[in-house]
Amino acid sequence: MPIISYVFSRLGQACLTLIVVSIVVFLLLRVFPGSPIDYYISINPFATEEFIEEMERKMGLDKPLQHQYLTWLNQIIRGDFGDSLSRPGQPVGGLLRTRVFNSLLLSLVANAISFAVGVPIGMITAIKRYTIIDDIARVGSLLAYSVPSFCLGLVLIYIFSVYLGLLPSSGMRSIVHIYTNSFREILDVLRHMILPAITLGTIGAAFTARLTRSSMLEVVNEDYVRTARAKGLKESGVVWKHMLKNALGPVITVTGLQIGFLFGSAAVTETVFAWPGVGREVVMAAFQRDYPVIIAITIIVSLLFIFVNLVTDISYAFLDPRVRL
Repeated sequence: MPIISYVFSRLGQACLTLIVVSIVVFLLLRVFPGSPIDYYISINPFATEEFIEEMERKMGLDKPLQHQYLTWLNQIIRGDFGDSLSRPGQPVGGLLRTRVFNSLLLSLVANAISFAVGVPIGMITAIKRYTIIDDIARVGSLLAYSVPSFCLGLVLIYIFSVYLGLLPSSGMRSIVHIYTNSFREILDVLRHMILPAITLGTIGAAFTARLTRSSMLEVVNEDYVRTARAKGLKESGVVWKHMLKNALGPVITVTGLQIGFLFGSAAVTETVFAWPGVGREVVMAAFQRDYPVIIAITIIVSLLFIFVNLVTDISYAFLDPRVRL
């Protein structure tokens, strides 16, 4: 069947992509200046040559490059990312487990906001094309897409946290609720999530609105749309059942990919709002040259991108038979 061969083809491409990503990540970390040993030298400036050689043997840095890669790949496949250099004795997997969940939760909520806001705006601007409503929406989406996330985040903090005092400005939980496990704690997390999710979702909403408008305008003059109008269908039925249904394909594809994009590009937003996610963690790891943490986050983000891309492509193939042909 075409759909089965298409699924296996995409799975093969995903596996090949993962292998290429692993090789690139491994080689980049070996080519860049510095090494994991530099951290131990920085905290122990009196380290001897014997100490450095012993650390290199423990980390396998004295082995050939291909041997280092295979050993490293075997550890990654088993989910062993080693111990953090900046926090000795703490496994990277345990360190990132909750942070990955926090970042994924934030990106999903931000993506839901971008879809819920962007699609209706794109529909309205396509229906009211070349009117003042269309002009205002296009200028607004361009501004929203152009404003840096840290600038928008600081503005939202000033308005809703400092001036109005309605929402918390940082963190994920209030101190008074940090040890509770109740519905009140869930509401507390949601309150902390509103501002960073809006900050991330605004950029996605702007892009989704422009893409929805373009997709709607591509189908507005199709034969099936004219036929639906000639049959006397109401304009709302034409828009929802014929125009939007056929225009949502590219929007769904981009919306799925935005989950990975927001997950991987939220470092600035998470830092501004002190959100305990992988974006904020990778910034700290970069300053501390914590290579195991950087490697783990890079692999996790790559896996998420590839997985979301795979699911999106397969879903799109089920929705549109032309794709799998």
